[in-house]
Amino acid sequence: MTIPVSGSPVYELRAKDIGHSFGTASGLFSDITISIKSGETCVITGSNGSGKSTLLKILAGQRNPQKGSVELIRDNVSLSHEIWYKYFAWSGPWNELYSEYSPLEFIKLWFSFKSSLLKYPEELLGILNLTDAANQPAKQLSSGMMQRLKTGLVLTSDVPLLFLDEPGIMLDNQNKQLFKSLLSTYLNNRMLVLASNDESDWSGLTIHHRIDLKPVTV
Repeated sequence: MTIPVSGSPVYELRAKDIGHSFGTASGLFSDITISIKSGETCVITGSNGSGKSTLLKILAGQRNPQKGSVELIRDNVSLSHEIWYKYFAWSGPWNELYSEYSPLEFIKLWFSFKSSLLKYPEELLGILNLTDAANQPAKQLSSGMMQRLKTGLVLTSDVPLLFLDEPGIMLDNQNKQLFKSLLSTYLNNRMLVLASNDESDWSGLTIHHRIDLKPVTV
């Protein structure tokens, strides 16, 4: 099954000499230079505290690096940081669902800001096996159900760039297989940046770039 993504521009995420620290030598990364293009997947690995989530936020333009620069380029034109949010979707442990919103309400809210690859965004409930929980507030959902919803929203958003931080966290084996099926169906020719130490999160994908973060002492 091939899912068309609107339009056919070519995107490139270009980072040059990225460096960032956390106030001490521990967990410092530096001199990261990479170019990721449409259709390519980049995996970021590293021990806890090595900066995987921080680097993901920097690459998404959500956090300024202490050193270096990041550009998002569309058809050879560098885009202003202020509009990057239009071109990507992301999910990570730091993304919390509104506790009073149900999955159905959250889907409607999310896709009031993003276009969906689905004809009817509500179809996502069935795809994620959340139909029975459609009207339950998020505070009543299990952590695994919330994780499925967050990653499902990202993967079915009609955007050229996807960011996933620890996408398999809180998922049992059955739902990890569901996640991999969703990736296979909806990734198509899009750019994916995925941060995780769990190889099962990216097994089966063609990995074009890998960044293995190791603490650097200064």
